[in-house]
Amino acid sequence: MAPSAASRLLASLDVPRTLAEAAERSGLAPSEGAAAAAEILADGRAVPLGDALVSRDAFEAFATHVERICAQAHRKTPLRAGASREEARSALGLPAKRFNALVERLVAQRRLAERGSALALPSHRPRLSEDQERRWLSARAALAKDPLQPPSPAQLETDHGIDRELVAALAERGDVVRIGTEAVFLPEAVTRFARVVVDELASSGSITVARARDLSGSSRKHVLPLLQFLDDRGLTRRHGDDRILVLTPDTARERIASFTHQGEDGP
Repeated sequence: MAPSAASRLLASLDVPRTLAEAAERSGLAPSEGAAAAAEILADGRAVPLGDALVSRDAFEAFATHVERICAQAHRKTPLRAGASREEARSALGLPAKRFNALVERLVAQRRLAERGSALALPSHRPRLSEDQERRWLSARAALAKDPLQPPSPAQLETDHGIDRELVAALAERGDVVRIGTEAVFLPEAVTRFARVVVDELASSGSITVARARDLSGSSRKHVLPLLQFLDDRGLTRRHGDDRILVLTPDTARERIASFTHQGEDGP
């Protein structure tokens, strides 16, 4: 008995192919190919991947490969958020559109998690050693001493052994908020600053760098990145030399609590 059109099409999907490529490779007319594709997609034997189709078995092979890449990254660099997305894509040899579709499907299935530009297994959390935890407690005390005029990352490394990789892990964990590359704050310090700025904007309509500095008890060096942080989070925007609110005061206050728990310096 001759194989069905669906079986012939499926046999060509050992690697991702467009429907036109798979139909041609299977010796099917376009209309036969379309009908066969609808059948194998409906019964789950094939999976859409961007502009392509791939067999379920091939999809699972890609998925397992990504999961192994992430697991290996977690073992080798437990402080980091995960495996480089671009390195994983390159290892699989997929074009960006198809790789993004693969990741999207795996995230929806809760087999992967996106952490900025990294990919991770959902269970992964950066892990600090006992020594690193002790160093963090020392650094945290230094950050809390004058929260809106904290030590620089260089000082944290020199005085407490908190290097940039450890700062990144602490930010991923939510213990600190990184703003740019040269500012690290405790989340509660950022919250306090944001509330001071929003309260002033609610009453006065605008705020200058100098006014934000005076109200918060910080310094210009620290106020500038903090104000930029609020701009980047969509609470405020520049208007000449001043800042003005983008949101209503109540909405801005609601958002403050959420963004300070993200830890990272990106939106």
